[in-house]
Amino acid sequence: MAKYPKYQMVIDYVLDKIKSGDLKAGDKIPSESEFSQIMNISNITVRKAMSELVNSGIIYRIKGKGSFVSDKFLQSGRNTNRLVTFMFSDIDVRDNAYIELIISMQKYLMSQNFSLIVECTDGDSQSEISSIKNLLSKNVEGFIIYSKEPKNCIPSYKFLHDNNIPFVLVDRYTPLFPCNFVGSNDHDGAFAATHHLLKLNHTNIAFVGSHLSLSTEQERFAGYKDALASMSLEVNPENCFPDYKVDLDRLVANTKKGGITAFFAANDHCALKVMNALYSEGIRVPDDVSIVGFGDSEVIKHSMIPLTTVKQFFDEIGYASAKLLVQVINNSSRFYDYAHLSLRTKLIIRDTTRKLSV
Repeated sequence: MAKYPKYQMVIDYVLDKIKSGDLKAGDKIPSESEFSQIMNISNITVRKAMSELVNSGIIYRIKGKGSFVSDKFLQSGRNTNRLVTFMFSDIDVRDNAYIELIISMQKYLMSQNFSLIVECTDGDSQSEISSIKNLLSKNVEGFIIYSKEPKNCIPSYKFLHDNNIPFVLVDRYTPLFPCNFVGSNDHDGAFAATHHLLKLNHTNIAFVGSHLSLSTEQERFAGYKDALASMSLEVNPENCFPDYKVDLDRLVANTKKGGITAFFAANDHCALKVMNALYSEGIRVPDDVSIVGFGDSEVIKHSMIPLTTVKQFFDEIGYASAKLLVQVINNSSRFYDYAHLSLRTKLIIRDTTRKLSV
């Protein structure tokens, strides 16, 4: 079984105490240092969770006194007896995307008198279906699903569909099984990233991916290609590296030849791996090559240089997915009228890109 993000432990603790009645409006919650000791996690992790709790209106702070349960949040959650589940498979949980999703889902669902159950699975369809059946026995009315590899989860989606159970996929989907979906506009985000490099006079721009079978990376690759086409440039197959784990040596070798001047990476993790590999060979960013990532994820805090990237708004994705699910639950006719919502992204320009002289 996959592990939950550590900061979710703090969120779950507070929410569980509120739901059980152990914490009431105005009650003081443990301090950052107390949470750190109780759960054996770092103060930084606790601080992140506490900030999310404040931002979502679950708690409020009084300087010099501590953090307290918000009456406004409690009022919105009274008589909450309907259940939905956020189910995610064994995905990389190193950044804050998951906590942003959960908090924003919770915020909307509480306003609609729903409670949220968080379920982590191994991504195997049979175990997922078993978990779904178990949750349905607890009167769960719908599911928000973040799959590691959606095409491998089609049996789970089919089970839900065949049993008329509302569900919404987030972040990624498979065209092999049409259903409700909420995610980022990956195509336009990638187009903006590549266009930024083009405006800096780069024309030999490489694409680096990690899982090109995913809808997210396919759409980012399409955005990259369309940006090149908008400047009458063709994709050079030698500049495409669909799996950095396999292609890293070839990528470095091609860069050393002097052709590649910039990289668009399909995610921030790829961008950092490329940057580190280039640095180990004496190729400097942005002096020798420019790099743009995608996600604006927690991992970029470990970047040697602040990474130019495309920000995804997971708080908006979480809120919109919860809203869509409730709409489907409350209007069964919408179950067959699938929505495909692609939400905004934003190019964040930092220090890993440089204009070429012409």
